[in-house]
Amino acid sequence: MSDRLQYHQQGLKDAPSHISYRFGFIDDDQENPQSRHEVSYEPGYVTGAYSYVDANNKLQYVKYETHPEHGFRIVQQWTREADGNGPDDGTKANSE
Repeated sequence: MSDRLQYHQQGLKDAPSHISYRFGFIDDDQENPQSRHEVSYEPGYVTGAYSYVDANNKLQYVKYETHPEHGFRIVQQWTREADGNGPDDGTKANSE
């Protein structure tokens, strides 16, 4: 059996309560571990990240952002062995 942590908050401090939010979850399921986190303080501006294990047993991690004019973009992405024992294979895209 896996443990799952999830959260949701609306009306973040120093942001208009009707448009700001934060949510996410972490699931440590041994067969299918995954996570997602997202935050928005203004309409159209979102930052977040998600992770999952792909069909090749590699842990995929992606950080993203959205902008009302520029749309969705991946800010950082990397891959490593899902068991955590192997080194990061150095796969990175759009790192900043």
